[in-house]
Amino acid sequence: MAQEDKDVLAYFTLDSPAIGSKDNQLSEIWSALWDQSERLVQEMGAQQEQHKAECVQLQSNSEEHQRRAAQLEAAFSQSTGELQLAREAHEATQREKASITSQIEMARRQLEEESRKVEEKDAMIAELQAKVQQHRQREEEQQASSSRRPSFEVLPGVAGRWQAATSESHRCVREALAMRVEELTTKQGDLLLERQRLLGALEESRRAVLNCLGVPNPVAALDSARVAGLEQQLSTERKRVVEQAVALQRAERRVSQLESIHRQGEATQAGQIQRSLNQELQKSNERRIQAELRMRQVQECAAMATEELGTTKLDMIRLRAALDEHRRLQQSHIIGLTRGHGYAS
Repeated sequence: MAQEDKDVLAYFTLDSPAIGSKDNQLSEIWSALWDQSERLVQEMGAQQEQHKAECVQLQSNSEEHQRRAAQLEAAFSQSTGELQLAREAHEATQREKASITSQIEMARRQLEEESRKVEEKDAMIAELQAKVQQHRQREEEQQASSSRRPSFEVLPGVAGRWQAATSESHRCVREALAMRVEELTTKQGDLLLERQRLLGALEESRRAVLNCLGVPNPVAALDSARVAGLEQQLSTERKRVVEQAVALQRAERRVSQLESIHRQGEATQAGQIQRSLNQELQKSNERRIQAELRMRQVQECAAMATEELGTTKLDMIRLRAALDEHRRLQQSHIIGLTRGHGYAS
C-alpha cells in the first residue's frame, strides 16, 4: 500500500507541471503522513508486545495460582492426614492408658490380696508359735526333774524355717509386683509424653494451615477475563485434586492396613504381658499352696506333739499311780513285818 502511494506521488510530480509550486508541500505532507503511519505501526507493535508481555504475565500468574492451589491442597491434605493420625494416636493412647491403668489396678489388688494373705499366715504362725511355746513351758514345768526332752522342741525351729521361707517367697512376690507396677508407671509416663508431642505437632500443623490460608491473593485484583481464565484453571486443578483424593484414599487404605498390622502386634505384646502376669500369678499361687502345705505339716507336727504330750501325761499318771501302789504295799509290808517281829518277841 505504501509503494502504490509513492507511485501515485511520482506520477503527479512528473506528469502535472501545473501544480509545480505545491509539490514540495505535498511531499512534506505525504512524508509526515508516512512518518505518522510508521509511528502508528511501531506503537501497534509496541502494544502487541505489551499484550504479549501481559499474556505471559497472566500465564505466569495462572501458574503461580496453580502452584499455590496445589500447595494449599497438599497442606490441607497433609493437615487432614496428620489430624486423623493424631486422633487415632490419641484414641490408641487412651485405650492403652486405660488398659495400663486396669493392669496397675489389678496388680495393686493382687498385691493387697497377697499382703493380706501374708498377714493372715503370719498371724497363724505367731499363734502356732505361741501355742507351742505354751506347751513347752508347761512341759518344762511338769518335767523339770526328768532328763527326757520332748520331741516337739524342734517345732519352733521348723516354724522358724518355714516362716523364713514364706517371708522370702512373699518378698520375691512383692519385689516382682513392685517392679511390674514401676514398669507400667514408666510406660504410662512415656505415653503421656507421646500424647503431648502429638498434640503439639497437631497444633503446629493447624497454625501452618491458618498461615497458608491467611496469605493475600494478588490475582484477586485482575480483570474479569483473567479471573475467568483462572477459574478455568481452578476447575482443572479441582480435577487434579479429585485424582489426588482418590490417591489419598488408596494411601489411607494402605495406612489402615498398616495400622491393623500394628494393632495385631500390640495385641500380641499385650497377650505376652498378660501371659507373663498369669505366669507370675500362677507361681504365686504355687508358692501359696506350698506355704499352706507347710502350714498343714506344722499343724500336724503340733497335733502329734500334743498327742505325745497327752500320752506322756497319761504315762506319768500311770507311773505315779503305780508308785503310790508300790509305796502303799511297801508300807503295809513293813507294818506286817513289824507286827510279826513283835509277836515273835
